Amino acid sequence: MKITRQNRILSLLNNSENKTLSTEKIAKALNVSSMTIRRDLNELSEKKLLSRTYGGASLIVEQSTNEKNHIQKKAKIEIGVAIASLIEENTTVYLDAGTTVAAACQFLPLNIGVQYITNSDLVFRYLVDKNAYVTLTGGTYNKSSNQFIGSVTVQCIQNFFFDKAFIGINGIFHDEAVTSNFSDVNIKKTVLAHSKETFIAIDSSKIGKPNPYIFSNIKNVDGIIVDSKLNSYQKSILGKQTKVIRAKALT
Repeated sequence: MKITRQNRILSLLNNSENKTLSTEKIAKALNVSSMTIRRDLNELSEKKLLSRTYGGASLIVEQSTNEKNHIQKKAKIEIGVAIASLIEENTTVYLDAGTTVAAACQFLPLNIGVQYITNSDLVFRYLVDKNAYVTLTGGTYNKSSNQFIGSVTVQCIQNFFFDKAFIGINGIFHDEAVTSNFSDVNIKKTVLAHSKETFIAIDSSKIGKPNPYIFSNIKNVDGIIVDSKLNSYQKSILGKQTKVIRAKALT
């Protein structure tokens, strides 16, 4: 019950103006006491899912693509090389939005009969410039994350069945793949349902990192692609749920 209530709090914040609400408004919306909401807000703050404000809370806003591009660059390149190595000729491949998957672009095989589908503006433009066979989903454009989202995006994805899909996430927390953008959830779930093999791409700094929205338990994906800094303990824990691919270190 508490987990359901806390998820509803995150949803209320996400749908509110400026992603901020007072304790009283949340309590009224959920028909519980302000004391209960304050305890929930404190717990969610400790998990770094929101920020406490005077008399309420604010949802932690996802960083823009430009900001993310400067984080864990080396790790993303390692993961990008690993992603490219898994792509086979004459296949249909989905590439998710996000800087981790986008880092694979420069290594992707071209002219071997691969059709790429993506909701990422950055991935699409790069592959078009390389004369790759690529389809952009369309949908509502999110300028901050350089991706297309919404029902049109989901409907487009439903028209395909992918041999392999590579999905970027914001964290793995208690064996759950999580994201900070609610609009991403349905897209990622649809991709998972329409793919023969699905791989999560994540840098090791995000393992154990909570985020507001659950995409899937990691046991439901075919593998996790992580950079070379993944330690043996992390690999053994993740490996109990799914295949772990630790990328080779750059030389």
